[in-house]
Amino acid sequence: MRRHATLLFAALSMVAPSVLQAAFPELAARAVFDMAGTYDYFVGAAQAPAGIYLLGSQTLTLVSGGKSAWTAQLSGSWGYATALAVDGSGNAYVSFSDLGAKTAQLMKYDAGGNLSGSVSLPYSGPGYWPDGYGVAVDAGNIYAAESVYDQSAGRYKTVTFRYSPELELAGEQEYFPVDQQTCSGAAIPSGGVHISASGEVLVGGYSCKDDYTYRYFMLKYTPGLGQLEGEYLKDAAFDESPQLKAGGDPTGGMVFIGNEIVGDGAAGFSIRRVNGSGVWSEPVFITAFDNWSWPKAVAVDKAGAAYIAGNMKDTWAPAVTKLNADGSSAWNPLILQKPDEGSLETVYVDDDLNMRIAGYHTWNTDSGFDEFYLESWSQGGEEDAAPPAAVTSLSVTAVSRDTITLAWTAPGDDGNTGTAASYDLGYSAAGQITTDAEFAAAVRAQDVSVPQAAGSAETFIVKGLSPATTYFFALKTADEAGNISGLSNCVSAETCVEVAGVPNWKQYDDGMNTWWDDDYDHTTQKIGALGCLLTAAAQVVKKQGYNTDPGELNKTLKNTPGGFDGKSVYLPAMVDAITASGVAVQYKKTTGTAAQLNSLLDAGLKNDNPVVLELYSTSRVGRTHFVVVTKKCGDAIYINDPGNNNTRVATLKDYFNLIANGNPKEIVSIRMIAKGTI
Repeated sequence: MRRHATLLFAALSMVAPSVLQAAFPELAARAVFDMAGTYDYFVGAAQAPAGIYLLGSQTLTLVSGGKSAWTAQLSGSWGYATALAVDGSGNAYVSFSDLGAKTAQLMKYDAGGNLSGSVSLPYSGPGYWPDGYGVAVDAGNIYAAESVYDQSAGRYKTVTFRYSPELELAGEQEYFPVDQQTCSGAAIPSGGVHISASGEVLVGGYSCKDDYTYRYFMLKYTPGLGQLEGEYLKDAAFDESPQLKAGGDPTGGMVFIGNEIVGDGAAGFSIRRVNGSGVWSEPVFITAFDNWSWPKAVAVDKAGAAYIAGNMKDTWAPAVTKLNADGSSAWNPLILQKPDEGSLETVYVDDDLNMRIAGYHTWNTDSGFDEFYLESWSQGGEEDAAPPAAVTSLSVTAVSRDTITLAWTAPGDDGNTGTAASYDLGYSAAGQITTDAEFAAAVRAQDVSVPQAAGSAETFIVKGLSPATTYFFALKTADEAGNISGLSNCVSAETCVEVAGVPNWKQYDDGMNTWWDDDYDHTTQKIGALGCLLTAAAQVVKKQGYNTDPGELNKTLKNTPGGFDGKSVYLPAMVDAITASGVAVQYKKTTGTAAQLNSLLDAGLKNDNPVVLELYSTSRVGRTHFVVVTKKCGDAIYINDPGNNNTRVATLKDYFNLIANGNPKEIVSIRMIAKGTI
């Protein structure tokens, strides 16, 4: 199994316009992926609602806003992917040749990278040698092409299949080329499957003639793969190992690139076209490319211009060139970065004429390709230049010990319209994030969800945070063209601080405790009536390592001189008795303003010490109550209340009002029993 791709550079790098030639495209964005340890290679790319799918021989990756949103490992015992198509919902259909099982497969992955269906194409198994070569999608149909070598017949055939989106077989068409007796009828649909503007199904490839020479073929089927509408053939002077790629043409035809033999006997790099009427053009040789360069990829834009990937003649540097629909040169070959360390494998052009290219960097003989890259080039005029709107609604909705949950409203692809490609969420414990410099220095949240349509409610949980720490958050949004929004509003929250291991004992009889009716002091008072401080103190000292409970602690205090002061526990005497038993603790009682006491509460919890609050009702004289605080999240406190059946979660103010039954209480003092200095 191959290791998943991970993003090396999360943010897209913006670079200066090219100065090579005015007509050249400009590099708009670039992302590099770490692929060390994987013998994977790029097969193709396709636009998806949430970004761009990159198909490798063994992996399918969604790149959204320059980031790897996910990578799916393709199934198959021993084989490689050959083609990719995407429907309007973001489902990816992958053609895969499983050589180990002798099957050609069609796989379906949903927008989250999950395998949602897989089917073996017919004519698979031991009696055949099938190879998947293409896949295309139209409204309600999935088309896949297969090259089949029938061992019993000793010949090849091309078969095109129609499937439903659920991968149920709905039709097929076989093609046997003419003049097949001597050459075993080789029919290889390496040009793939394409859908014309009028819905016709186009299949392109090459076949072998009876004199062992080769020719191109384009098959045109009626919409829905109903019947063969045209078989268009063109002789070609391929060398012994034809290499052929093809792209759909706006005229209803196809564009082929191949390594044809030129007049001097050397293999050259050529491009041919066939229009919707079956008229073939003469080959145009791309002399700047190496004579023995195998064609890597071709893409055709909506104007019919062809983008061809190859290697330069003198340096073998990877490059891409553009030819207009009439065969004239739009610009000279564009030489890519790091030409001595890698290769260009994929070319893709969207409806806005943004060109995407992908390939390798840095081959390691032990581990495979160390880096894959994806670059976006804009050609001006029609490219997407509008960034998403800046988010202004970022907010905190929940906090825990090590997580903070954020929410915001999704912006669009262009301002507040459409669907953006990715979010870039940064956070910092150092302070506010209100400038681009502060945002660049922030830590990046991983695996942020893909944006929904503009106006949708978004939520994300930032995990792995430190407790009792204030974090600041801000985000930016990117579209599929690499345009990045302005900085969002900045929000902050403090993670919770929690003391673990504190028992939640009650002073009353809850069916489990046995001390409800124990005499509380030297009088006839009972723990259940006046034992809130005793029970709270028992919880704290149990946490600090003194093995007791309220009933046992009550006995200890009765046997300790000064253990009771009237009808109240005298804590200093209790601390002395506990320390004498070998558990060294200290005691501190503090009074002061609400702010001072709240600060001491925070300090105690952060030092792993539960805190006892003394609450006093101003309207009910003499009504004092003691509770234990074990956790605090912002203004919310988690309280073990000896006089109540549940752990309470509330703000201090709300809690005081709640427990007093309409007679508000306030903090009179804080008592801490802790190890170490307090």
